[in-house]
Amino acid sequence: MSKSVEMFTAKRIVFETSVPVDEVVARLDKELNSDKTGPHLLEFLEEVKTREQLEQGIQKLSEGGDFVLFGKLPLHQGQKSYFGTTDSPKIYEYTLGNPVLAQPMLQLEPYAALHIPPRMVVLEKTDRSGTEIVYMQPSFVFAAPRNGKVDEKMRAMAEDIDDKMEKLVVRVIGA
Repeated sequence: MSKSVEMFTAKRIVFETSVPVDEVVARLDKELNSDKTGPHLLEFLEEVKTREQLEQGIQKLSEGGDFVLFGKLPLHQGQKSYFGTTDSPKIYEYTLGNPVLAQPMLQLEPYAALHIPPRMVVLEKTDRSGTEIVYMQPSFVFAAPRNGKVDEKMRAMAEDIDDKMEKLVVRVIGA
């Protein structure tokens, strides 16, 4: 048996807005076509047989967008029951991505599956003055070093995802 440990630097991105959390969630759900994806996406991925089917299916499910919804967890529900409160700030964890964009990255660096598809957290500010959207910058976690080296092709693909995620957030918060 062997065990290796590699440390690397990551960046957490935090956007803040005065837009209420329910509005941010509604906008993000719309951007991710949540009514057509989520569980429907998982069913589709189990059935798809060819690259062409995958590409066409994701194009249809995303309606031309960069990402689709894999899943959404209302984490505040657990806080309400655990702490016996009714006023916990809302916390949603989104798993979003694009299987077509992910496949070349996963082939190049299978360890990236630890972070692909990426997650995003939408948090209601504790004072209810707005919302925070938080995620790990993809180029730092998708293209983490292996044996001390970063694959530059992987970094370039992940930087494209950086741009797409930031543009998504900016559209959602209306900045």
